Amino acid sequence: MIGNTNMTLLDYEEDLMNDGMMVYVDVDTDPETFNSSSATLIYSNENEATRNCTRVLFAGLYWSGRGPSHTIFEVTKDGVTRQFDKRKIKLKGPGQQEYVELQATDDEIRYPTSLTADLGLFVGYRDVTDLVRNWGEGDYTVADIGLVEGTNYHYGGWGMVVVYENPSMKRRDISVFDGYAFVRGQGAASYDIQVSGLSAIQKGDVNVKVGVMAGEGDVGADGDYFAIERGEGSNDFLRLSHGNNQVNNFFNSSIYTGGNPRNPELKNNTGMDISVFEIDNKGNAIIGNNQSNTQFRYGSTWDVYVIYNITMAIDATDVEVETFHELLSVNGNEVNGPKTNIFPGDELKIRATVRNRGDVTIDHSRIEIPLPDGLLFLDASPNLLVDQYNNGEFEFLAEAGAGGKIIWEMGHLPVTENKDEELAFVDYTLRVTDDCERLFAICEETFEIDGLLFGVNTLSQSPLDPTSFVSDTILSEECLSRNIKGPLAFDLDVNTYLAEKCGWDFQNLKIPVCASENDSVQVGDLYEYFPEGTLFFKNPPAGYDEPALDVDQYLSMDQDELSVYATPSLGKECFREIKLIRNTLSLVPWVNRKVDCQQVDENEIGVEVSGGIAPFSYLWNDATNSTSSTLTNVDAGEYKVIVTDALGCKIETSVILPDYPVFSLEILEEESILNLGCNQEADGNIVIAVEGENTPFVLSVSGQGNEGTALSEQIVIPSTGLHEISDLKGGIYTLDLEDLNGCTVRKTVEIIQIEQVDWEADFTFNSSSYSESGILYQDSEIQFFGNAGSGQNPMYFWDFGNGQHSTAQNPSMNYQESGHFLVRLQVTDENGCTAMYEEFLEISGFFIRVPTAFSPNGNNSNEYFFPVFSELTNIQFWVFNRWGELLYFTSDIHSRGWDGRHEGIEMPVGNYLYKITYSNKEVADSQLAGSFTLLR
Repeated sequence: MIGNTNMTLLDYEEDLMNDGMMVYVDVDTDPETFNSSSATLIYSNENEATRNCTRVLFAGLYWSGRGPSHTIFEVTKDGVTRQFDKRKIKLKGPGQQEYVELQATDDEIRYPTSLTADLGLFVGYRDVTDLVRNWGEGDYTVADIGLVEGTNYHYGGWGMVVVYENPSMKRRDISVFDGYAFVRGQGAASYDIQVSGLSAIQKGDVNVKVGVMAGEGDVGADGDYFAIERGEGSNDFLRLSHGNNQVNNFFNSSIYTGGNPRNPELKNNTGMDISVFEIDNKGNAIIGNNQSNTQFRYGSTWDVYVIYNITMAIDATDVEVETFHELLSVNGNEVNGPKTNIFPGDELKIRATVRNRGDVTIDHSRIEIPLPDGLLFLDASPNLLVDQYNNGEFEFLAEAGAGGKIIWEMGHLPVTENKDEELAFVDYTLRVTDDCERLFAICEETFEIDGLLFGVNTLSQSPLDPTSFVSDTILSEECLSRNIKGPLAFDLDVNTYLAEKCGWDFQNLKIPVCASENDSVQVGDLYEYFPEGTLFFKNPPAGYDEPALDVDQYLSMDQDELSVYATPSLGKECFREIKLIRNTLSLVPWVNRKVDCQQVDENEIGVEVSGGIAPFSYLWNDATNSTSSTLTNVDAGEYKVIVTDALGCKIETSVILPDYPVFSLEILEEESILNLGCNQEADGNIVIAVEGENTPFVLSVSGQGNEGTALSEQIVIPSTGLHEISDLKGGIYTLDLEDLNGCTVRKTVEIIQIEQVDWEADFTFNSSSYSESGILYQDSEIQFFGNAGSGQNPMYFWDFGNGQHSTAQNPSMNYQESGHFLVRLQVTDENGCTAMYEEFLEISGFFIRVPTAFSPNGNNSNEYFFPVFSELTNIQFWVFNRWGELLYFTSDIHSRGWDGRHEGIEMPVGNYLYKITYSNKEVADSQLAGSFTLLR
């Protein structure tokens, strides 16, 4: 762990806090930076480890500070103004002349937007593993952290964690934890950080080293501490310290990283704490053998600080699972030694062999091999040597990634005495694509195949870090036996194949293009020659941020040749040069039209071609998509034509055939009277709209009326507009309009007049009283039935003589008063012709009617026997059996009647007698008697 501060006190003292005037540290000689500091990375020489054999596994760069509330802001110093961004810093490694600008994402790690939120302490992070792996040991300089000078408790600096391996060094379990642990320093609150996934050695002393990064700890503010739990789950914590601090002032602005050089090398780093130190683990009291979990505790009674990195290293059990990746054969021919050159269509047989070279059993093991685009999976043979009953679970996911993914679930991998013993292997076969478009898209003309091994440490029950495959082993006195992790790499000889099989000779590729009138070529014209997704550049692209040419963009083509560069994707050296050959093509439209009387068959249009290389092809957008050089017999309008020359250059233009002078005759049906119906006395009229230029017009009207009379007349129409032809009987008329040039237009129109046809309509009626007595009574429903005779689609209209009407065919009516009523029915057919029928009805006021039977069955229908009547004032009603015995009597005019029982007993089916005496307003004490039937 290394790092340094990028701010210091204007009047530096070792025991002063950052409440004084804070100014930038700027140690580089670069006038473009405002703040900078450096620290030297030195690899350990433990066990006389050779630094050339050291390999960086992880490097994380952190930066922290307190400045203005905004994330992006401007700073002016010595008359120069620059923009700072808290998420961005500049990094320069050993041997580098230029800085690399790095940017953290918004969630790496925290950027408060006000000075009251966590006091505005910000922390940034960026993974720099690849950079440190390439640069190695030496001075690292970080510049232009987003800080400002001033007196508002400003601080700022950076730290870097580097995790590396060397075959000569002891095996350690290293865990890196980062985040944002803020302590305000009010009261006695404490906080815990849980650490899991450790894998301490099984026996012997466990050495423990801890690295911590924090911000805003003050040299003059005590009461802050950092502690580790004794053992696991004891809740007994040991407060920690190192050579530059105390247990009650752990965060005191000290940088304690093992004595590596720094610039500046200050004791008081005014807010920056970076420390690496050993923990006294005598008797394994802190971390014991096989321990997998621990926890840290931190707090403060006064000081404010934020912890953003804790890195822990302990002596660990050897966990090492190896997957050796090798090429076995090409096209069935065994490979002895490295094989790097392959060709389209080759079949490659590859083996991945798994060994457990460590001291810990692994569970849930699996390997994953993602395939690059252009390699086609054919088959595989998995062999799980530690299980004689199955070979695990193997699958190929064709849709995963660029070329699919091989996944082999192996499960349990035991510890073996012989560390070279093979536990499992899988042979799989791939085929190199010979598809032209896919070969074009293969960047840098190489294939790389790598894989990862996954599993669970049975000792700690934590997942293994994904382990890269081993692709080679180096034997040397300096580094002993050293595995080289990384992909199998193959050089693909694709250019020869593309030239011979695909017609893409990129050494001499020339594309003829059509230059427009302003000497430019549209980039979109190039896409038809290359696979979908191809990007084009005016110059060779320098990197991933290089903007490609837009499809609508134009390139200047004022010379005979122009070089552009095509790439299937942005990448180093991943482009091909293409030469564009200028090929000018132009079109001039022409039109040949006769304007007299719209003689369409005499029209002709076309284009005159200049430039380009014959022969030319044509494609028009007329109704038949004609391919001839000219169009004839066409209507007025705009026509588009695409002309293509022998080189494939295309040009498009429009040819416009103007509209003819307007000359038209239209019948305005809504304004005209064209349907006279059955009215024999009516006259129709025709309203016309006339348009044209050659006035006056002559309108000839001819036709044959329905009555057999012929009509033929001519009317002079002096101007355009609306005109009316009136006094016309039913018939078909032809209208011919002629202008001064003799051009004519004809319309035909019909005036409909229906001859009245003799037809009759009538109606019938019925009611219950009418059926029995031939009398119609008031308050009795009368059903009418309309008859339209021969009328087609008739419509009915009833007048019942009492002020009521109906349009139904068969309506019903209930007269409320007695008297004589004239009922009229009018029927109108679909042509408007009508027929009439009328009849007088006599409605009587008084009636009485006695049913002939009833059926008291309990079904709520015809349950009681009683007379039906109207206009009665009183009634007496008797029922007898056939022997004259009285069964029922009532004088209640509102009675429901006899229910078929006598003294609660149902009477049998049969004939019974009734007697009725009644009176009304006109008749007093009348009498009726008779028989009826009881049914069940």
